Amino acid sequence: MRLAALLPLAALALPGPAAPPPAPRIDLFGYYYLHEEETPKGFQDIDHLHLSTIDMKGEEMVEVPLHGWIRLKKKGKAPALDFPLIAPTLKDQAFSFTTKAVGGVSYRFAGRFTKLGNFPEERPEDEVVLKGRLTKLQGGKPVAESEVGFRYTGGG
Repeated sequence: MRLAALLPLAALALPGPAAPPPAPRIDLFGYYYLHEEETPKGFQDIDHLHLSTIDMKGEEMVEVPLHGWIRLKKKGKAPALDFPLIAPTLKDQAFSFTTKAVGGVSYRFAGRFTKLGNFPEERPEDEVVLKGRLTKLQGGKPVAESEVGFRYTGGG
């Protein structure tokens, strides 16, 4: 009778199916600089594309949906000009965005990440990780368009 009482406990100790491994963490936080030796015509004033997954809530850093901006190079003492991204979309490795218009100018991008990962930890420094078609629009009409590559850096 004692053996019969132990059987249900032994059944509980048997290992079940293994849980699937957790999906790798994707964090695209960082600064992306145009890779070309000579920046394509119409894009020479772009300093970088910034993507972020964090924001400050008071004194606390919190995770938020992917957001960012295109920042132009500073001119003299004027502050840098930012073009906030509107609903950046990442589906598998495909990435696209448009920016808000600033002074009638906006940008559009459609491309792919050549790889994905937890970039702040993996730090694929100076590696081209994003390629695609960048378009500059004036009043909603294309004025410059080029295939570009963006190289990653974790620092600004």
